[in-house]
Amino acid sequence: MQLGHEVTVACGTSLDVETVYRYYRLSRYPRFLALGARRNSSFVERLALWGTRGRPALDRLAPDMILLNGALPLTFRAPTCSVSHDLERRLQHLDLARVAYKRLAYSKTNFVVATCTELKAALSRELRIDPAHVHLIPTCVNPSSYTQKPIWEREDAILHMGIADYKNPAGTIQSFSLLKHQSASLYITGTPNETVTSCVAALEPTVRRRIKLLGNVSSETLKELLGRVKVVSVPSVYFVPVASPTVIESFASGTPVVGSPCITKDLLQDGHNGFVRQAHDCEERAVALDTLLEKQDLWRSMANSALATAQRFSAKTVAQSYLELFKHGIPLTRTSDHFLAKPTA
Repeated sequence: MQLGHEVTVACGTSLDVETVYRYYRLSRYPRFLALGARRNSSFVERLALWGTRGRPALDRLAPDMILLNGALPLTFRAPTCSVSHDLERRLQHLDLARVAYKRLAYSKTNFVVATCTELKAALSRELRIDPAHVHLIPTCVNPSSYTQKPIWEREDAILHMGIADYKNPAGTIQSFSLLKHQSASLYITGTPNETVTSCVAALEPTVRRRIKLLGNVSSETLKELLGRVKVVSVPSVYFVPVASPTVIESFASGTPVVGSPCITKDLLQDGHNGFVRQAHDCEERAVALDTLLEKQDLWRSMANSALATAQRFSAKTVAQSYLELFKHGIPLTRTSDHFLAKPTA
């Protein structure tokens, strides 16, 4: 939109626009198109809605390009790009069916994009797509919307964002309990679940009192937190490394990250803009957190490197990459030709 384009965001469920306005304070909003009447519809219901309502609605809009965050086995009139953010192996007992579905869906699109180098290679292997036809465009943020505070205005605090299992909040909590820096606080966003509450309840009272469970917060509050803490903990667990939006947002705030090897090397570089430690090695993660809380010169160096990294993920840069892809990229031919090669090494 900042580049002068009209944008519509379509989803296969209902959409509470007031919640969007409350959580995302933007200067301009896209048009919203909700296909369903329920938020918690099943995958099959959403797929049916895309076929019966979504495709006709998008045909009527006559867009110049369509970006699909996911895989839909539908052919649209407009040039289409499927964007893969991770391999999403959530239904491992149906792995063959999942792969077959994604191969079918991607065969109906003009372009396939992966958001990081490791994902591009894995997607090419799994779906047997020629790597030359998987384009690399990262996830993005708007760096100018984040506040970068100097270290003397920061709180001795760590932030963990999200309570889903793959976010591994228990790993952050356990690492926090091992800190030598015993004046630090830990903030956790997301509605606490049983895993989080039980982990916190098992801690010594002196540790437990320094953990703040914040629930769901607005983007405005989240940005304030990102610029207030000294470290963000991201011990996430994925099948293949991803371009974590959590890490990108942290870097846009000039905040170093202690992450896991499941964060792409395109983003998090050990000893440069943060530390990389195994997700479940709580002792080593605690040492890394202590280091960033206590060594001010190292923190400043990593904070500057984090800010420099964030510029490569600027929303304008990424938007321009998609425009260039649709204008000059090598498209698939909407046949199965690119999906019949032998798996790449």
